[in-house]
Amino acid sequence: MVDPVVIVDGKGKFLEITDKVEEITGFKKEELLGKNFLRSKIVTAKSKAILMKNLAKRMMGMDVAPYEVEVLTKDGRKIPYEINAAKMEYKGKPADMVVFRDITKRKKAEEVLRVSEEKYRTLTENINVGIYRNTLGPKGKFIEANPAIVKMFAYDKEEFLKLNVSDLYQNPEDRKKLNEKMLKDGFVRNEKLRLKKKDGTSIWGSVMAVVVRDEKGKVKYYDGMIDDMTKRKETEEKLKKSYEETKRALERERKALDRERDFILKTAHYFRNPILIARGIS
Repeated sequence: MVDPVVIVDGKGKFLEITDKVEEITGFKKEELLGKNFLRSKIVTAKSKAILMKNLAKRMMGMDVAPYEVEVLTKDGRKIPYEINAAKMEYKGKPADMVVFRDITKRKKAEEVLRVSEEKYRTLTENINVGIYRNTLGPKGKFIEANPAIVKMFAYDKEEFLKLNVSDLYQNPEDRKKLNEKMLKDGFVRNEKLRLKKKDGTSIWGSVMAVVVRDEKGKVKYYDGMIDDMTKRKETEEKLKKSYEETKRALERERKALDRERDFILKTAHYFRNPILIARGIS
């Protein structure tokens, strides 16, 4: 077999060992056969306790799910292995066949993912932009939320994670349209929406979101960001209002100037003839 395999009795004594065990660990068969693994140096002390506990369970007829141990090589290296074992009969007596599967690559991948997850967590926990994850559907439920989005809507985190996404929308139609666009395009970008805080007051949010699918293409959830642009929107409204007021003031001034011009032209017309007559007499 490609994986190392051993057979032990109910007390943990090695009965059979494949060549792969010697190849990987450096321990020769004669160093292990007939000896109890608890007295060997082939696994760590913590792993011995795990192995013995699960061996006892199997000897009692209980099912045991695969579990992890650390195998020690003769030169002192530690190798993570996943154990798959089953109760069997060996030479007419109950025994346990144990298959070791090297999970070094998997453990490294898990560590990379763990570090990556920690970095992601650190980023989302400290960024000022609201970040969330929610389930599919016209309402949808929040799965994750960073401190910024919880603070943005004036909830505590426990309250926020009980909300339907639709609870944040002032206009239910906005949520419906956004959901339809997400399913059609797979994302939305810079959607400016009026949203609702816990006390019912409004904020303006710029929403960016993307659909996350599984390997079969089925929608798992949405990941999104909300940027609170209320102050920016208020500034824009003030500028717009100021522009409109200035425009109206300029229009009033233009009309006043037009009236003054008309008055001057009419006045000049009335005085034109007497002046010409006076010039002619002189």
